Amino acid sequence: LLAEGLAGEGAARLEALVRLVDDFPGDELVPDALFELGERLSALGEADQAVACYGMLVERHGDHDLAARARYGRAWCLYGAGDFDAALTDLAAAAGAGDAELAAAAHELAAWSELGAGRPAAAARAWERFAEVSADPRRVFETGLAIAAAWREAGGADEALELLDRQVASLSGSEGTSGELAVATLVEAVFAALDGGDLTAAEARLDEAVARGQVPAPTAGGPRPAPSHARPAPPAVLEAAFFVGEARFAAGDLDRAATHYRLAAGTGSPVVAEALYKLGFGLLQQNDAAAAEAPLVMLTEGHATSPLFGEGLFLLGEARFRRGDHAGAVAPLTTLTERLPDHAVVPKARFRLGLALGHEARWAEAERVLARLSKDSPSFPNLAEAELWRGRALGAQAKSRAASQAFERCIALDAAAGGAGVLSAQARLGLGRLAQAEGRDDDALSEYLKVA
Repeated sequence: LLAEGLAGEGAARLEALVRLVDDFPGDELVPDALFELGERLSALGEADQAVACYGMLVERHGDHDLAARARYGRAWCLYGAGDFDAALTDLAAAAGAGDAELAAAAHELAAWSELGAGRPAAAARAWERFAEVSADPRRVFETGLAIAAAWREAGGADEALELLDRQVASLSGSEGTSGELAVATLVEAVFAALDGGDLTAAEARLDEAVARGQVPAPTAGGPRPAPSHARPAPPAVLEAAFFVGEARFAAGDLDRAATHYRLAAGTGSPVVAEALYKLGFGLLQQNDAAAAEAPLVMLTEGHATSPLFGEGLFLLGEARFRRGDHAGAVAPLTTLTERLPDHAVVPKARFRLGLALGHEARWAEAERVLARLSKDSPSFPNLAEAELWRGRALGAQAKSRAASQAFERCIALDAAAGGAGVLSAQARLGLGRLAQAEGRDDDALSEYLKVA
């Protein structure tokens, strides 16, 4: 019957095992049948029946070699049912039975049971016992990360960081799979440190992750390549660098933020577009328009499908405008206004584009762009300046009446905004020049005197 139960299929297998237990209760093979029944029922999702079979073995044959494994099997079912404390009682007994492989499995499930019960500190202690006896570093790694995540969710960023540091230490000096796990653990440590607001600690773990992740890969049958041929940092490390950069940026440390953004924009980065954008944006904030241009060119030329493409076009145009390259500013700003006319930054782009065209004396184009801005964005904050330049564009095309109206609107908008009068003064000079060109010298003088 036992052989039939072990080798059979489906219901026949279970029936043979049940017959052995029921018809031969005193037979020495009953513990084997009960254990096999528990295993099969557990695999079928019949947890309650499996628990009953495991329980019969433990209670009636507690000294049998399979009793400890039955306790583990029952604990697994109890864990699945959410009865974590009952599971932990069985796991403690299973771990002390003298079977190293079973002890490792029991400590692992104990850690997950403590997590299920909402006790990350106890889970961490179970994880330490698991790490001491396990021969599977990946399972230790996955369990440790889960506990660290629970700590972080509970507000215990420092405790999470401490656990992750212990996990890194246990993997130190390893390459291959263990080395990769150490890097992945360091990445999680970066985020734990960020959760705790410790930027210095986050940067230290990031530096270590970069150093470990860039270890030169050995060539087949040959010596290690030179460090210059080291593989790039793993994508997860580059992503972590971006978030460290974000934290430094939020703290106002733009120089250090830029260092992290540059790393995050490396080959294979999942956040390369975001990193390039923030690098360009930060450099513009530092008034380094020349340095900002390179990452923004990379963003706009290499990531046209990114949600940041439109913002990148605007910032690239802005960077070029600020350093006096008005002709160079026209191309990205035009691309933005034509390809993404509904983008939120289009009004700003039209304003800068109109001024750039004006600086290049492309007056008809400047007029059209600024007229569209005036029509579509009547509450644009810099509309007074836009009207000043629209007046200049119209005047340059000998459209004196429309130019006068634009200058007058500039004066009205400037006054309504409580400006310092600089734009109004320039508009009056424009009105004076129009009048003078038409031979209306008295009107011209009147406008000039208002400025004086």
